[in-house]
Amino acid sequence: MSLKTSKQAWEDLGELDPLYAIQTDPRFKFNKWDLDSFFDTGTQEIAIFLEKARKMGYPSGRQIALDFGCGIGRLTRALTKYFDKVYGVDISATMISKAKELNTDFPQCEFIKNDEADLKIFPDQYFDLIYSNIVLQHISKR
Repeated sequence: MSLKTSKQAWEDLGELDPLYAIQTDPRFKFNKWDLDSFFDTGTQEIAIFLEKARKMGYPSGRQIALDFGCGIGRLTRALTKYFDKVYGVDISATMISKAKELNTDFPQCEFIKNDEADLKIFPDQYFDLIYSNIVLQHISKR
């Protein structure tokens, strides 16, 4: 799938049923997710992940994290409990717009739409942690 096609697909999903597009539990299809329950799944996921990472000695810093393929900010928001600043990056303007709307109580979150096939909008070695889940399979190898 080309970058352009992928972008359009995520714009459409962001309009149709953004929470289900991110967390595809069939019980919640057709806008049946409760926002608090949806965001709680992110809180739980990040807590489990960071506990496992801590046991391995990672991350060494807790200043800046990136949620790659952030959608509406489910994991971005959760990461704010552990990091001073968290960037959420997504290809979809619709998802980024909803992320900004739904996360106004989390000023340490910054949501950025990135149309490029790279992350050159950030300097090298910028992040203490980059987290991505259920995103990479949607990215073309081309």
